[in-house]
Amino acid sequence: MFAAIEIHNKPIFKYRYEVCALLMVNAWELALKSYIAKELKTVKLVKKNGTSKPFLECVSCVASKLGKSFEPTKQNLEILYDYRNKVVHFYASELETIVLGLLKST
Repeated sequence: MFAAIEIHNKPIFKYRYEVCALLMVNAWELALKSYIAKELKTVKLVKKNGTSKPFLECVSCVASKLGKSFEPTKQNLEILYDYRNKVVHFYASELETIVLGLLKST
C-alpha cells in the first residue's frame, strides 16, 4: 500500500496509475485474506491444490461479514480490480481519471 501511495504522489512517473492499481489490489487482497484468516475462521482460504481464494470472493466474503458500511469500499474494489485486470492484460484505454478517483476513495 505504501508503494502505491509513493508512486501515486510522484507527478512524473510513466504508467503511474497502472502501477498504483496493481499495487493497491495486491495490498487489499493481502489485507482481506488476513481479515478472513483472523475473523472468519470457518472460511477456507487455501484449496487442496495450493491456490488461494480469489480476490473477488475475498471481497464478497468480507462484505457479507461487515455489511452495509463496507458496501462503498466493495464497489470501489470491484471496479479497481477490473481496471487492474485490464492493465495486466494490456488493455490500452486511458485509465488515469477513473483510477485516480478510485485510489482516493479506498
